[in-house]
Order: sequence, then structure tokens, then C-alpha cells
Amino acid sequence: MLCHFLGFYQSLEADGLRDHLVSSAEQLNKAREMISPPDRKQSKLGPLLPSLLEVVAKDHKILLARKSIIEKRKEVQERKPQEQKPLETVSWLFFIWYIGI
Repeated sequence: MLCHFLGFYQSLEADGLRDHLVSSAEQLNKAREMISPPDRKQSKLGPLLPSLLEVVAKDHKILLARKSIIEKRKEVQERKPQEQKPLETVSWLFFIWYIGI
């Protein structure tokens, strides 16, 4: 029976040592990851970035051209009423002269 008790005691001692070693290994792994974190996964966009930059640059040029066209149209629309005012005055003067008022 004493032999059985000594085996049980040694088993408890081995379990305690194993638990202590597992806990220490986990703590060391956490510390290692804090000191030198694992490499990040390589982005899948890496090879696509040059072509995306070209597309963005092309779209930017298109948008700038569109902006310029819109501004020119706006300027033309703003000038129309100013050009029509003298014509309206002349047409009214002609009408008054024509009917003889």
C-alpha cells in the first residue's frame, strides 16, 4: 500500500509540474508575441494597386474635365439673361415706334 501511495504522490507531483510548465509556456508565448508580433498576412491587393492607381488617375482627369464643362455651361446660362435685356429693350422701343405711341 505504501508503494501505491508513493506512486499517487509522484503522479500529483508530476501533474503539478506539468501544469506549471504549461502555464509558463503560455506566458512566454504571450511575451514573445508582444516583443515580436507575427508577420501580417500579405495583402491580396498588392499586385492590383498599380492598376488601381491608374484607374483613379484616369477617373480624376475625367471628373476635372466634366467640372470644367459644367462651369462653362453655367457661365453661358448666366450671360444669356444679360444679353437678352438689351434685345428686349430694343424690341419694346421698336414696338412703341411701330404702333406710334
